[in-house]
Amino acid sequence: MDELVASAKQRPAGGVEIVPIPVSSESEVPAAFSAFKKGRKPEETALLFIPDRTVSSGGTLSYLFKESLAAAIPVIGFNSWFADNGAVLSFAIDYAAVGTQAASAARALPIEGPGWVEARRR
Repeated sequence: MDELVASAKQRPAGGVEIVPIPVSSESEVPAAFSAFKKGRKPEETALLFIPDRTVSSGGTLSYLFKESLAAAIPVIGFNSWFADNGAVLSFAIDYAAVGTQAASAARALPIEGPGWVEARRR
């Protein structure tokens, strides 16, 4: 952990750069990812998966995940599947908790007729 903190402190402020791997269909994924790996800079240290219909099939996600691990590229995912399969980090949403929070916020709104409703600021 100390090495991670020290490494983060050495990066310049705002030193995070997002490098997209553009594809317009799943069939383009292997070639695009191969090109990414070949041209990858040392500072490009992780692959961030985002929910995207173009690459959301299980086969494509599994392919990218396995290829990333084989190339020693850490993976950051968007649901528990990634964590369960070895990602260094994944973001999971507790949909029940989000629904409860939304319901509480809705109950706090004033009840008025149709039209604009001004929400109370906290």
